[in-house]
Amino acid sequence: PKWQIIDGGAREIPEVSAVFHGAIYGKTSNGPIVLDAVTGADKPDSPVLIPTLVNEHVGIGKLADDSGMGTIGAYPPVK
Repeated sequence: PKWQIIDGGAREIPEVSAVFHGAIYGKTSNGPIVLDAVTGADKPDSPVLIPTLVNEHVGIGKLADDSGMGTIGAYPPVK
């Protein structure tokens, strides 16, 4: 393994929703997150949704507005 997140460590373990082209998409109690798959570092662009489907053009998933309505949206993938 190149990196790992340890339970009880300094960072919250995300719930992973998708992985694509070196990016790990997921959510924490603070909202959506994208991690660099090689380093484990946060990607600089924060997504507005928690994608379950991602390709080179779009990510599709639940919007992070926490409305509880299950609103689905589309957003360009984080680079």
